[in-house]
Amino acid sequence: MLGTNARRNAAQIEAHIATYLTLFDVDGDGSTLAATDGLLVVRRLLGLSGPALTAGARAPSVRTDTDITNAIDRLKP
Repeated sequence: MLGTNARRNAAQIEAHIATYLTLFDVDGDGSTLAATDGLLVVRRLLGLSGPALTAGARAPSVRTDTDITNAIDRLKP
């Protein structure tokens, strides 16, 4: 259900999400997954970087720790 003052309808919301979904593939493995990309974003929001950010949460040798940090930081407004 949309709010009474919604700026987008359901189709526009779906299109908006589809447009930006690839930006959330922060580990660069071609998939946007909560267990990897989502975990990386949350860790970054908690201030982690380097190996503490990526340990056990990314596909090996897809992107470096710095590349992942930069991809997440580019999401910030």
